[in-house]
Amino acid sequence: MIGAALRTRPHTLRRMSAVRTVTLSPTELRAAELDGELTRVGDAFLPIDVPVGAADRARSMSAVRRESRLFVQRRSAAWVYGWCAEPATPSLAASIGSRVPSGTRMRTGARELVIDADDLQLVGGVLVTTPVRTLLDLARADDDECPLADLHRMIELSGLGADAVLEALTAARRAPYTARARQRLLAVADAVDVVHGIDATNGVQNAVEVRDVAHLEDELRDGQAVA
Repeated sequence: MIGAALRTRPHTLRRMSAVRTVTLSPTELRAAELDGELTRVGDAFLPIDVPVGAADRARSMSAVRRESRLFVQRRSAAWVYGWCAEPATPSLAASIGSRVPSGTRMRTGARELVIDADDLQLVGGVLVTTPVRTLLDLARADDDECPLADLHRMIELSGLGADAVLEALTAARRAPYTARARQRLLAVADAVDVVHGIDATNGVQNAVEVRDVAHLEDELRDGQAVA
Protein backbone atom coordinates (compact mmCIF):
# COMPACT_ATOMS: atom_id res chain seq x y z
CA MET A 1 0.00 0.00 0.00
CA ILE A 2 1.16 3.53 -0.77
CA GLY A 3 0.17 6.17 1.76
CA ALA A 4 -1.47 9.52 1.16
CA ALA A 5 0.56 12.53 -0.01
CA LEU A 6 -0.48 16.15 0.45
CA ARG A 7 -0.62 18.22 -2.70
CA THR A 8 0.41 21.51 -1.09
CA ARG A 9 4.18 20.80 -0.84
CA PRO A 10 6.69 18.26 -2.22
CA HIS A 11 5.11 14.93 -1.51
CA THR A 12 6.24 11.59 -0.24
CA LEU A 13 4.66 8.33 -1.32
CA ARG A 14 5.60 5.37 0.83
CA ARG A 15 5.17 1.75 -0.23
CA MET A 16 4.71 0.03 3.11
CA SER A 17 5.66 -3.45 1.91
CA ALA A 18 8.95 -2.40 0.33
CA VAL A 19 9.82 0.41 2.81
CA ARG A 20 10.75 2.56 -0.17
CA THR A 21 10.11 6.30 -0.29
CA VAL A 22 9.44 8.26 -3.47
CA THR A 23 9.10 12.06 -3.37
CA LEU A 24 6.94 13.69 -6.05
CA SER A 25 6.25 17.35 -6.72
CA PRO A 26 2.68 18.65 -7.06
CA THR A 27 3.14 18.74 -10.85
CA GLU A 28 4.28 15.12 -10.92
CA LEU A 29 1.35 14.09 -8.73
CA ARG A 30 -1.14 15.80 -11.05
CA ALA A 31 0.50 14.13 -14.06
CA ALA A 32 0.24 10.74 -12.36
CA GLU A 33 -3.43 11.47 -11.68
CA LEU A 34 -4.02 12.29 -15.37
CA ASP A 35 -2.20 9.09 -16.34
CA GLY A 36 -4.56 7.08 -14.16
CA GLU A 37 -1.86 6.00 -11.71
CA LEU A 38 -3.10 8.04 -8.74
CA THR A 39 -6.51 9.14 -7.53
CA ARG A 40 -7.22 12.27 -5.56
CA VAL A 41 -8.74 11.78 -2.11
CA GLY A 42 -9.39 15.01 -0.25
CA ASP A 43 -6.05 16.81 0.02
CA ALA A 44 -4.11 13.65 -0.86
CA PHE A 45 -3.30 11.23 -3.64
CA LEU A 46 -3.50 7.45 -3.44
CA PRO A 47 -2.61 4.72 -5.95
CA ILE A 48 -5.56 3.93 -8.17
CA ASP A 49 -5.56 0.25 -7.18
CA VAL A 50 -5.57 0.82 -3.40
CA PRO A 51 -8.99 0.52 -1.69
CA VAL A 52 -9.85 3.82 -0.02
CA GLY A 53 -11.28 3.56 3.48
CA ALA A 54 -12.53 5.92 6.17
CA ALA A 55 -9.06 6.28 7.70
CA ASP A 56 -7.60 7.32 4.32
CA ARG A 57 -10.30 9.95 3.80
CA ALA A 58 -9.87 11.32 7.32
CA ARG A 59 -6.07 11.52 7.04
CA SER A 60 -6.38 13.28 3.68
CA MET A 61 -7.84 16.39 5.36
CA SER A 62 -4.66 18.36 5.85
CA ALA A 63 -6.19 21.16 7.96
CA VAL A 64 -7.26 18.71 10.66
CA ARG A 65 -3.96 16.88 10.57
CA ARG A 66 -2.11 20.15 11.10
CA GLU A 67 -4.39 21.24 13.97
CA SER A 68 -5.40 18.25 16.08
CA ARG A 69 -7.91 20.31 18.09
CA LEU A 70 -10.16 20.60 15.04
CA PHE A 71 -12.63 17.87 14.17
CA VAL A 72 -14.54 16.80 11.06
CA GLN A 73 -18.33 17.12 11.14
CA ARG A 74 -21.57 17.13 9.13
CA ARG A 75 -21.23 16.28 5.41
CA SER A 76 -17.44 16.00 5.65
CA ALA A 77 -17.85 13.40 8.40
CA ALA A 78 -20.43 11.60 6.26
CA TRP A 79 -17.86 11.56 3.43
CA VAL A 80 -15.23 10.12 5.76
CA TYR A 81 -17.63 7.28 6.58
CA GLY A 82 -18.32 6.71 2.88
CA TRP A 83 -21.95 7.82 2.87
CA CYS A 84 -21.71 10.64 0.31
CA ALA A 85 -19.44 12.41 -2.15
CA GLU A 86 -16.78 14.77 -0.86
CA PRO A 87 -18.35 18.21 -0.20
CA ALA A 88 -16.91 21.19 -2.03
CA THR A 89 -16.15 22.96 1.25
CA PRO A 90 -14.85 20.98 4.24
CA SER A 91 -17.02 21.16 7.36
CA LEU A 92 -14.71 21.50 10.35
CA ALA A 93 -15.29 22.59 13.92
CA ALA A 94 -13.59 22.99 17.28
CA SER A 95 -14.85 22.44 20.79
CA ILE A 96 -15.58 25.76 22.40
CA GLY A 97 -13.18 24.90 25.20
CA SER A 98 -10.28 23.79 23.01
CA ARG A 99 -8.79 27.29 22.61
CA VAL A 100 -8.16 27.02 18.87
CA PRO A 101 -6.74 30.39 17.70
CA SER A 102 -9.17 32.61 15.83
CA GLY A 103 -6.75 32.79 12.89
CA THR A 104 -6.86 29.01 12.50
CA ARG A 105 -10.65 29.02 12.66
CA MET A 106 -10.87 31.76 10.03
CA ARG A 107 -8.40 30.02 7.72
CA THR A 108 -10.16 26.64 7.93
CA GLY A 109 -13.74 27.87 8.25
CA ALA A 110 -14.07 25.93 11.50
CA ARG A 111 -16.96 26.75 13.83
CA GLU A 112 -16.82 26.68 17.62
CA LEU A 113 -19.32 24.24 19.11
CA VAL A 114 -20.32 22.81 22.46
CA ILE A 115 -19.77 19.07 22.02
CA ASP A 116 -19.29 16.12 24.36
CA ALA A 117 -16.16 14.02 24.08
CA ASP A 118 -18.41 10.97 23.56
CA ASP A 119 -19.61 12.52 20.29
CA LEU A 120 -16.10 12.36 18.80
CA GLN A 121 -13.90 9.46 17.79
CA LEU A 122 -10.50 9.01 16.18
CA VAL A 123 -10.55 7.83 12.56
CA GLY A 124 -7.11 7.45 11.05
CA GLY A 125 -5.74 9.60 13.86
CA VAL A 126 -8.20 12.43 13.08
CA LEU A 127 -11.13 13.50 15.25
CA VAL A 128 -14.48 12.91 13.53
CA THR A 129 -18.00 13.14 14.91
CA THR A 130 -19.36 9.67 15.62
CA PRO A 131 -21.78 8.15 13.09
CA VAL A 132 -24.78 8.83 15.34
CA ARG A 133 -23.75 12.43 16.01
CA THR A 134 -23.05 12.97 12.30
CA LEU A 135 -26.53 11.76 11.33
CA LEU A 136 -28.08 13.80 14.12
CA ASP A 137 -26.35 16.95 12.87
CA LEU A 138 -27.50 16.28 9.31
CA ALA A 139 -31.05 15.58 10.47
CA ARG A 140 -31.06 19.03 12.09
CA ALA A 141 -29.76 20.63 8.87
CA ASP A 142 -32.03 22.25 6.32
CA ASP A 143 -32.84 20.80 2.92
CA ASP A 144 -30.22 22.93 1.17
CA GLU A 145 -27.39 21.33 3.15
CA CYS A 146 -28.84 17.83 3.37
CA PRO A 147 -31.91 17.00 1.28
CA LEU A 148 -34.24 14.39 2.75
CA ALA A 149 -33.25 11.83 0.11
CA ASP A 150 -29.59 12.25 1.07
CA LEU A 151 -30.39 11.82 4.77
CA HIS A 152 -32.34 8.66 3.99
CA ARG A 153 -29.47 7.22 1.96
CA MET A 154 -26.91 8.07 4.65
CA ILE A 155 -28.98 6.40 7.36
CA GLU A 156 -29.26 3.28 5.22
CA LEU A 157 -25.53 3.22 4.49
CA SER A 158 -24.68 3.74 8.16
CA GLY A 159 -26.56 0.59 9.15
CA LEU A 160 -27.84 2.37 12.27
CA GLY A 161 -31.44 3.03 11.35
CA ALA A 162 -33.55 6.11 12.01
CA ASP A 163 -34.61 4.82 15.44
CA ALA A 164 -31.05 5.03 16.77
CA VAL A 165 -30.79 8.63 15.62
CA LEU A 166 -34.20 9.44 17.09
CA GLU A 167 -33.03 8.06 20.45
CA ALA A 168 -29.98 10.30 20.28
CA LEU A 169 -32.24 13.24 19.44
CA THR A 170 -34.43 12.51 22.48
CA ALA A 171 -31.34 12.48 24.69
CA ALA A 172 -30.16 15.82 23.24
CA ARG A 173 -33.14 17.82 24.44
CA ARG A 174 -31.42 21.19 24.42
CA ALA A 175 -29.96 20.81 20.94
CA PRO A 176 -31.15 23.31 18.30
CA TYR A 177 -33.65 22.43 15.57
CA THR A 178 -34.91 19.29 17.33
CA ALA A 179 -38.44 19.68 15.92
CA ARG A 180 -37.05 19.83 12.37
CA ALA A 181 -34.80 16.84 13.01
CA ARG A 182 -37.63 14.76 14.45
CA GLN A 183 -39.85 15.51 11.47
CA ARG A 184 -37.11 14.61 9.00
CA LEU A 185 -36.17 11.41 10.82
CA LEU A 186 -39.79 10.26 11.02
CA ALA A 187 -40.13 10.96 7.30
CA VAL A 188 -37.27 8.60 6.45
CA ALA A 189 -38.19 5.93 9.00
CA ASP A 190 -39.34 2.63 7.53
CA ALA A 191 -43.15 2.77 7.53
CA VAL A 192 -43.35 -1.04 7.36
CA ASP A 193 -42.26 -1.18 10.99
CA VAL A 194 -45.17 0.92 12.19
CA VAL A 195 -48.10 0.27 9.81
CA HIS A 196 -50.51 -2.28 11.31
CA GLY A 197 -52.39 -3.00 8.11
CA ILE A 198 -55.13 -1.57 5.90
CA ASP A 199 -58.49 -3.02 4.91
CA ALA A 200 -57.96 -3.27 1.14
CA THR A 201 -61.54 -4.42 0.47
CA ASN A 202 -63.19 -1.22 1.59
CA GLY A 203 -60.25 1.20 1.47
CA VAL A 204 -60.55 2.09 5.13
CA GLN A 205 -57.33 3.47 6.58
CA ASN A 206 -56.33 2.62 10.12
CA ALA A 207 -54.84 5.25 12.38
CA VAL A 208 -51.19 4.48 12.96
CA GLU A 209 -49.26 5.63 16.00
CA VAL A 210 -45.66 6.58 15.36
CA ARG A 211 -43.88 7.32 18.64
CA ASP A 212 -47.07 8.64 20.30
CA VAL A 213 -48.11 10.69 17.24
CA ALA A 214 -51.19 9.58 15.26
CA HIS A 215 -51.02 9.43 11.46
CA LEU A 216 -53.09 8.04 8.62
CA GLU A 217 -51.31 5.33 6.66
CA ASP A 218 -51.19 7.43 3.48
CA GLU A 219 -49.25 10.08 5.39
CA LEU A 220 -46.56 7.54 6.23
CA ARG A 221 -46.37 6.27 2.69
CA ASP A 222 -46.05 9.83 1.42
CA GLY A 223 -43.18 10.46 3.85
CA GLN A 224 -45.15 13.06 5.80
CA ALA A 225 -44.84 13.07 9.56
CA VAL A 226 -45.54 15.41 12.41
CA ALA A 227 -42.73 16.54 14.70
